[in-house]
Amino acid sequence: MTTGQAALEVVQAYYDALQRGDLEGLLAVAADDIVLEEASSLPYAGVYRGHTGWQDFGAAFTAVWQDPVITVDSIADAGDYVVGLARLSAKSRRTGKSIEMPLAEFFWVADGKIKRLLPFYWDTAGVLKTIS
Repeated sequence: MTTGQAALEVVQAYYDALQRGDLEGLLAVAADDIVLEEASSLPYAGVYRGHTGWQDFGAAFTAVWQDPVITVDSIADAGDYVVGLARLSAKSRRTGKSIEMPLAEFFWVADGKIKRLLPFYWDTAGVLKTIS
């Protein structure tokens, strides 16, 4: 596993690319066999594997949310993984309702690439209420 400053730089590059809407930048920091796991209660639930899976997740996420913004509060090295604490703001495409909530993302980095990403939404019930 990549740890310390090197892992923090990979995660910062991920957030920078995400904020720019830069798909190539996102894929550049993702391992070929990246695994992204989304909670089973979410409308974009599932385990997404590889670059194709990550792109499938992006399509599923943006089918639900309009103009999503993730604002990063902090990024911390936690030893075997990196934790990103952020806020998600978005508007439901279906209802037009907006949501803002804390989000924690856990990143496992190896060989300078994100191998696994595990996000935790503060209020999954709030997500479902906003989109229903």
